[in-house]
Amino acid sequence: MKLLCVPGLACSSDIFEHAARYLPEVQLAFAEWPLPERLDSLNAAARWLGAQVDAVGAQAVLGHSLGGLAALHLGVMEPGRSRLKRVIADTFLAEPHPMFRTYVWDAPEVAARVEAMLDRLRPQFPRLRAAAMAFEETADWVDAALVSGASFIYGGRGGGVSDRSLAIRAGIPPDATNPVAVVPGTGHFLMLESPEAFYGHVRVALGLPARLPTLRPEAAAT
Repeated sequence: MKLLCVPGLACSSDIFEHAARYLPEVQLAFAEWPLPERLDSLNAAARWLGAQVDAVGAQAVLGHSLGGLAALHLGVMEPGRSRLKRVIADTFLAEPHPMFRTYVWDAPEVAARVEAMLDRLRPQFPRLRAAAMAFEETADWVDAALVSGASFIYGGRGGGVSDRSLAIRAGIPPDATNPVAVVPGTGHFLMLESPEAFYGHVRVALGLPARLPTLRPEAAAT
């Protein structure tokens, strides 16, 4: 299987640095949002993502935040891509509940790294950021986005709510059958805060054995 990892807006693919360690049997590819910015709408972002999928021949997409939203929107725009497996990390299908405002829950070193990355990259995406913030997900859009059978993984923040209740706060309808997993004690960057738990859920979503094979040393995939 070939998996395309797509970071959130103003993030680099470095956030997936642990993927090779926890997905050793998966062929990995990494997308970077184009610079200088040439995307100014969610439609444009989804078309760009579709081109990346085609370029690397991906059978699955792991999308974080806006990367996940683009993966869902690609499915809405191009229903024929129904075979593309989608794993969505901390992406919101409605205006996020206040509990989701924490980027990093309890990992100071990760928080410092994330803030530095966002400070460096955020100014380069003013148009796409504005378009993403202005996008209003309708009930019809959500229904169409969920048809892909996407699996969702969220940071649990401080806990106190069930996995399904957290999903509802993220905009997933109560009657949706899409798989939802939660990594407790993490925030928006759960793949950096708790990589073993996060990629364990990714493995399940990709149809791989939940039990990890023998881990190989940390290495960036090429």
